[in-house]
Amino acid sequence: MPYLGNNPTANFATVTKDTFSGNGSATAFTLSKTATTNGVAVYVENVRQIPTTAYTVSGTTLDFGSGNAPVSGTNNIYVMHHNTPVSTATHPAAQDLTCAGFTSTGIDDNADATSITIDSSENVGIKTATPTNYYADDLVVTAPDEGGITIVGGTTERNYLAFADGTSGNAQYRGLISYDHNTDKLTLGAGGGGSVVLDGNGIVTNSTQPCFLVRNSSDQSNLTTNGGLITVVFDTEVFDQNADFASNTFTAPVTGRYLFTYNVNLAQVDADHTILALTLSTSNNAFTNNPIVSPTSFDADMGELALNGAIICDMDANDTALVKIAMEGGSSQTDIKANGVRTNFGGVLLC
Repeated sequence: MPYLGNNPTANFATVTKDTFSGNGSATAFTLSKTATTNGVAVYVENVRQIPTTAYTVSGTTLDFGSGNAPVSGTNNIYVMHHNTPVSTATHPAAQDLTCAGFTSTGIDDNADATSITIDSSENVGIKTATPTNYYADDLVVTAPDEGGITIVGGTTERNYLAFADGTSGNAQYRGLISYDHNTDKLTLGAGGGGSVVLDGNGIVTNSTQPCFLVRNSSDQSNLTTNGGLITVVFDTEVFDQNADFASNTFTAPVTGRYLFTYNVNLAQVDADHTILALTLSTSNNAFTNNPIVSPTSFDADMGELALNGAIICDMDANDTALVKIAMEGGSSQTDIKANGVRTNFGGVLLC
């Protein structure tokens, strides 16, 4: 007789028969293998019984229920198991295979019996049968020398490896590594953004790395002598990459080592000053220029004098840094000049 479909490679299922003898009182019998109520056909005196109504099956127990014991007889009860597949049909190679779900403890190929392993905890190992041997074991790939994982993209496309903690907005990529094939730039990002960029020439930039340069827009005239440290006013930002500078003060956003440079251009410097000292004042320390200038060593007032310094500081998060100047002796006639960028204060996070 003609039929539709593909030839099965072997019988799709086999049938097992269990036989029992009733005694008029026994209602439970032990099957030869685990079954379900609708997975077997039960006959008493050659009459097929109705599943659930006349009997139930749980595991290997066939139960007719209280008051429904089969009549006495030799081998008058038999059970046909008909739901256990023992072989499979070959799926046509040219057709797609679609299924609602898939569970496996291992997928083998002809080259390596452990090429892909899915263990009982649903950890996946590629070229390893024991992904749980490793710290992050959800997906473990074992690679030889020059081996690894490749993400293929087009010449104008951008590809991502993302770390998500949600399904909307930048929670989908709170951490990321991306490569833009169009610009040949690799980007590393955290907190839902990308700021560290490596370009094709090996140059690394970070658009939010703490880095600033500020200057003054007007003179700070007639500085007070014998009055302690005077804060140098810097009211104009040349740049401030991470918005860490305000009100003459730099505030460290993170703990680290910072490089600071500072230049102050003075005018009308009184030769009678006994001390003229420039200081970088931080939360943890004060760095005063050495040597401290003593104008009394000069023959006359100076029309212009430049003081400057540079220092690497160890700062904690929220520590501050300001530039200050101190003058002792003489009159209050010395000015801090605003002449381009010759009076300035800059800094950058090194590490």
